[in-house]
Amino acid sequence: MRIIRYHKSAFFSLLLIFLFRNAYCDEIYYIDNSPLFLYKTINWWYDCIPKESKKLCGRPIKCSNTGNAQVEYDEPNKNIELKIKGGFAAMLLAFKTCKQCYGPSYLHCIWIDQKYLNGTTANVILNDSLTISGFTFSNIEKEQAQHLQSISHYIQFTLGGVIGGLSNGRIALHESSNLLKRCNRASPDPDEKYPITLKIINTSPNEIIAIFSMFWET
Repeated sequence: MRIIRYHKSAFFSLLLIFLFRNAYCDEIYYIDNSPLFLYKTINWWYDCIPKESKKLCGRPIKCSNTGNAQVEYDEPNKNIELKIKGGFAAMLLAFKTCKQCYGPSYLHCIWIDQKYLNGTTANVILNDSLTISGFTFSNIEKEQAQHLQSISHYIQFTLGGVIGGLSNGRIALHESSNLLKRCNRASPDPDEKYPITLKIINTSPNEIIAIFSMFWET
């Protein structure tokens, strides 16, 4: 397999994006801000010769998922569960898989637009494969919950970082242990070398609802 090239016609590129969006429910992967079928890139990395193995290292990568938000409100407890139907960014590994090594451990919320979520605490929901499946927010008034429900089709989730290695069928956003291929760009501050950010966005009118940043620890 080879990484998708972008020297084809503009029409063909737009056709690929259109087909990708319809097949994968508006979840799109990007490297260097160019959309692509990430599984082809992963297959290429498995099979490439050693001297080409570092070509992807350090390049910006992100996953964008739009139109799959599901807002559930627990009115008595004033809690919102913001689910992502089908999960999110399954081909990216944002968290470390080794218990004792230093690496990205959890996402913490660093900013919330009070217009959408006033005075809340936020948590990220992970499944067994360390894939993000949703979020919880507390102390939410009914009016805010109803507003989020009304714009759920416009809510976008974006996870981004830089390529640090290859895991089992996934691109790792870090260089922690237990990777099949590592970029070996380790520095005294790997959390700064490999920043991992997640944003929740209202795409109409392009306003950020919340921002999460990765916290690294042993």
